Amino acid sequence: MSNNTKATYHCGDIAVEVPRKPDYINECQCSICRRYAAAWAYYHIPEVQIIKKDGASTKKYIWGDRLLEFHFCSKCGCIVFWWPREEVDGLPDDVGINTRMMEPEVLEGIERRVEEPGT
Repeated sequence: MSNNTKATYHCGDIAVEVPRKPDYINECQCSICRRYAAAWAYYHIPEVQIIKKDGASTKKYIWGDRLLEFHFCSKCGCIVFWWPREEVDGLPDDVGINTRMMEPEVLEGIERRVEEPGT
């Protein structure tokens, strides 16, 4: 039996598969994450598999210090993940997956942290 966990998006065109449930869920309160109402789980980039149906795509939004790309589904608009920009040195090898796209029962019992702005 696989321990993989999947996040699927409203239209069904994109899914993200990770090897395990999140260690914790971060409800970041920075200006963009608060507006997205995202709740992030963090994984190393090689652990994440992004599955797209033929023709499915994401659009990206880059702002502020331009260190991260926020990707959202081109069809339904759901925020999918953030990813460090390749050309930026010194960033961790992590990606943030929006756990709001995972089934609620998968997330039962997982610690939720509310990150204060500026942390």
